[in-house]
Formats: sequence, C-alpha cells, structure tokens
Amino acid sequence: MHHDFLDKYSDLDTPLHRLDARIKMLSAVALLVAVVVTPPRQPAEFILFALLLALLTLISRVPVLHIIKKSLILSPFILLVAIFLPFMKGGTTLWEGHFVVPLRISQEGIYIFLNVVCKAYLALATMILLSATTPFIQILHAMQAFRVPRLVIMILSFMYRYIFLLIDEAERMLTAHEARRFGLRRRRKLTSFGQLVGVLFLRTYERGERVYQAMTSRGFDGTVRVMERPRLTTTDGLLAALFITLLAIIKVLGALLYV
Repeated sequence: MHHDFLDKYSDLDTPLHRLDARIKMLSAVALLVAVVVTPPRQPAEFILFALLLALLTLISRVPVLHIIKKSLILSPFILLVAIFLPFMKGGTTLWEGHFVVPLRISQEGIYIFLNVVCKAYLALATMILLSATTPFIQILHAMQAFRVPRLVIMILSFMYRYIFLLIDEAERMLTAHEARRFGLRRRRKLTSFGQLVGVLFLRTYERGERVYQAMTSRGFDGTVRVMERPRLTTTDGLLAALFITLLAIIKVLGALLYV
C-alpha cells in the first residue's frame, strides 16, 4: 500500500524546499492572482508564467512527470466546465450546425475556452508545486499564521492524518468484496458494491467520532503544533520581493507585447 502520493517529494533538500512555508504560500497566492487577472487575448503572459513555473520546477528537482500526472487527475473536471464555453459566447461565427439543438461556435468563445483552460492548468501546476515542496503540516501552520479559520485547518489536518487509514480500510473491504462476489450476476454485483460504499461510510463516521473523542480527552483544541517554529529571515523576505517583482515584470512585458 503506497501512501506517499500527497507529499512524495516534500523532503528534498533544495532552495525551494528550504524556503519558509508562509513565503511560499504568499508567493503562490500572488501568482494565482496574476494569472487570474490576465486578459484572454494576452498569450504572452501565459507563456511567461509557464516558463516561470518551469524554472521553479527545475530548481525544486520535482519531476515534471509528477506534476503532469497530478494535473491530469483534475483535467476531466476542467474540461467538463470549459467545453461548453465556445457555444455560449456570441461574436464571429466559426462553425454552425444542428445536433438536437442548433449549435454555434464563435471566435470569442474559443478565446474564452483557451483562457479558462490556461488559467486552470497554471493554477493547478502552482498548487501541485507548492504541495510537492512543502510538508503538509507546514502548509497548515502557514494557513494558521494567515488567520485561516481554525475549523478549516482542523478538517484538513484530520483529512491528512486519516486518509491513509481510510484507504487501507477501503482496500481491505474491496479485497473481501472481490473474493465473495464470484458467480454473482451483474445486478447483484452492483447491489453489493452499493452496500460496500454504505458500510465504508458508516465505518468512517464511527472511526471519526472515536478519534475526535480520544483527541478531545487528551486536550486537543484545534491548534496546529509543530516541533520547530520556523522564523522568517531576511533571505526569505528578499526572495518574496524578488518573486513579486518578477510577476510585475511579466505583467508589464505581457502588456507591451500585446500592444
């Protein structure tokens, strides 16, 4: 059972890994904002943002294939939302047909489709790189420093700590299910699988209640505690300022190239 899919490369020793988690989270948010506010018809900015992410990936020594695999997991959800955009925007018609209902693809719709896809993938790559270079407990500590609601942090903390246990439980139940369903008809197999999902939900709920009661009895108050509290250094501040300056330069270059 492999349980290193969340922060597999977070223990590498690179300048990006050694950077304070609060600085990395602040820089990631700044990059996301810069990407989101980019106009649809400025592809130069998207290319420059992608090159910046490629440079950071090279510095972090995180395999590019790892980021691609992670982004492909969410690709169906992105495409499910964006696939209808070319048909919903008016403007210059590129294609028109009839399939149950009249359909029309516009040039402006294509621009919006590409804009959404580019922004979504850049945002995904940013968050994947952040999680791949920062241990999850440090991410929670950074969120706590930025005054994220304690309930949200506690939920994420429990999710990270016990998702591996739930995966093991689900794998054991699936193994037992496969061993017992031999010779069953398709409809009966679907029914038994639905019952399996229900049992897993009940076991998850009961385990969560037991864990919560056990942690409460031991004084847990929802605060994320770490063995060592990292301190911001001058180098961290300078690197954050340099990164934000790079984002500003990219925005200026994108505007100049568009003109």
